[in-house]
Amino acid sequence: MLNVLGGRLLKGDPLFLLYFPHITKCKVSPKRNHCDIGVKKGTSPLFPDLKAAGFLELTHIMKRANQSLWHLPLEPYILTRPNPLFKPIGDRKKMNTKNFCFLIFFIVVLLAGFSRSDGAGDQTLSAKEQLGKSIFFDKQLSLKRNQSCASCHDPAAGWTGPDSAVNAREAVYEGSVAGLSGNRKPPSAAYAATHPKLHLFIDKEDEQLFVGGNFWDGRATGEELGNPVADQAQAPFVNPVEQALPDMLCVVYRVCNPATPYPVSFEEVWGNGACEISWPEDFDKMCAQNEISIQLTDRELDKASKIFDQIALSIAAFEASDEVNPFSSKFDKYMKGQAILTEMEQTGLDLFKNKGKCADCHIL
Repeated sequence: MLNVLGGRLLKGDPLFLLYFPHITKCKVSPKRNHCDIGVKKGTSPLFPDLKAAGFLELTHIMKRANQSLWHLPLEPYILTRPNPLFKPIGDRKKMNTKNFCFLIFFIVVLLAGFSRSDGAGDQTLSAKEQLGKSIFFDKQLSLKRNQSCASCHDPAAGWTGPDSAVNAREAVYEGSVAGLSGNRKPPSAAYAATHPKLHLFIDKEDEQLFVGGNFWDGRATGEELGNPVADQAQAPFVNPVEQALPDMLCVVYRVCNPATPYPVSFEEVWGNGACEISWPEDFDKMCAQNEISIQLTDRELDKASKIFDQIALSIAAFEASDEVNPFSSKFDKYMKGQAILTEMEQTGLDLFKNKGKCADCHIL
């Protein structure tokens, strides 16, 4: 069974796809949760600009003489009959004006609520958060220009590793250099910004506990930059089994000279002239090697070190944003007095906090 707009759909049942301005139907493929639909050559399911906007991922998998076959994931924007918006599909009549306007309103509402999770500009973020987001999603900040922070902290997978096959077996992810993998499974970046600096906590029973920090073992203590997330953000860039850049100078250079301009530049956040360092002409090529040799003045090295810290603080600002920490679960609403737990949920919470002792390590 598949859930579609709160209803139930048996495999093999017809689906009715929003297709401007017609209605197209398809059947659910056996043993797969997607729908293969045929459309006339030269046309495209839904609005073409929705695909460009990232709203709907369509994979063009086959071409025929007069038709194109598209693979369509079953998501909430697929509607099933009966639905008051549509007339019976038998005669393939167009929607009347009232229903057509309602459909447009429906699409607009969906798009308005759709949040991009890539490096693109987002008006809901502050300038520093947007800069941090751009850095977070920038694959150029790796030795082979093929890995970003988001490669191991993907928003589509709860801000952790997105590969189900890896998660089911090895858990560790391959870095920028093929064959080299990190030492541990990537923790989620979501809510990591809520962690305090690593410190010793003594509870009511005089039990001593270390609380806070980032990384699984808390070694990003927050002592360096006053923020555990910022301390953590610097490490993967120069870790040989992660993003593998040979020196923090390469991170600084590529953030200050991005291959594709960021919606908010580094200097817009950290001040005019913040990136002014006299780099050798071939420095970017040096950063594609395992080692670099560069002569900078002490003043320039100090400035580069400051920029590297500001890069980390920008990433930390993004990771502390509502985009990464939505606090939108039912439990969050329950804690705010906005939701009531079911009897089973309440039993689970009681076990979590008391007899199960889950909360001893997973503090609420």
